[in-house]
Amino acid sequence: ATQIFGVGKGTPSNVVTNSSPTTLGSSITFTATLVGGAVTPTGAVSWTVSGTAGISSCSTSTTTLSPSGTATCSITASAVGSYIVSDLYGGDGNYLSTPSAPDTISAGLNPQSITFTTPANGTVNGSFLLAPTATSGLPVALTVDAATTNNACSLTLDTVNYLHAGNCVLDANQAGSTTFAAATQVQKTITVN
Repeated sequence: ATQIFGVGKGTPSNVVTNSSPTTLGSSITFTATLVGGAVTPTGAVSWTVSGTAGISSCSTSTTTLSPSGTATCSITASAVGSYIVSDLYGGDGNYLSTPSAPDTISAGLNPQSITFTTPANGTVNGSFLLAPTATSGLPVALTVDAATTNNACSLTLDTVNYLHAGNCVLDANQAGSTTFAAATQVQKTITVN
């Protein structure tokens, strides 16, 4: 007697991963990896992107799987916050349609740092032009710190004026913006003689 067996379609695993970590303005690539049994899944995935505003066209696209069963979706982190991506595998002759679990990545503000140099010493009634810069290109605010002794110095814009013998302590700050995080304060001390 001849027996006939029907074999149903399998359900592949469908996992989405991302290229974390990321900062504002950088590209984020999400990769869907579909793994079946003896046969690699074929077909396409449809992407769903949600979360933070400013999502790219990837949110409505369909990507064909590579021969190894992967597909990618790239977006630009155009706003600070979380991006949530998932895909829906459409299925093929061997495998059923299968959704992935959502994958989340957060985009933060770009880091920045401050650089400026001071002389180790200054002379009463002298001055020195400081040139503080931030890697962001944003303006740097200079202030005389409360730790300054004997009213040793003052500031006129970016020029430090040496008034009395003592320690002149200067602080450089950059508060950040909608694109850059606040910089870590830089403090310099000049001995005024």
